[in-house]
Amino acid sequence: MDTRHHDLIQSMFPPDGSGVKPYEWMINPTRQRQWIDNQGSFLWLAFFFSEIGVGLYFISLFYAYKPGMVLGWLIALLLGGLIRVAYLGNPLRAWRMIMKPRTSKLSRGIWVIGMFAVLEFFQIFTAAAVNMVFNTIMAILCLIIISHGFTTMNVIRALPTWSSTTVLPFSIVSGVWVG
Repeated sequence: MDTRHHDLIQSMFPPDGSGVKPYEWMINPTRQRQWIDNQGSFLWLAFFFSEIGVGLYFISLFYAYKPGMVLGWLIALLLGGLIRVAYLGNPLRAWRMIMKPRTSKLSRGIWVIGMFAVLEFFQIFTAAAVNMVFNTIMAILCLIIISHGFTTMNVIRALPTWSSTTVLPFSIVSGVWVG
């Protein structure tokens, strides 16, 4: 047995018997050490910067203000995207989560942000900024990204306000307002 497995077993089942019992992980919530220890605030910051950047892009889209669109795109991708990688814990294993968009809200959000990134890159460097159909598609993607953070947190039942049905409209209003 290599040292990684040995250390994992020793941390889960220390000799004094104070560790996780073999059945406890099935019935009690257990902490995800790689994800939440000192990295929980990254999740909030990733949603925050994505919402600000996409909100700025959304407002700039209606005014056809290209510098605002570029700045919103950069904020959403550089700040929001890099912070998303930081909260994943082990980015080398994150591809497994990204490949499950049917079961993971985080995965669906990353896919939508990826579509936004590619389409906006295309829009910045071509004449697609004046195309009404393309702008409508981008506006819909913006609204989905703005609401993504709040729909992800909507499953948390410990905070009743977050699992309320009013969170989604408030998230869209706040994202557009901040933009």
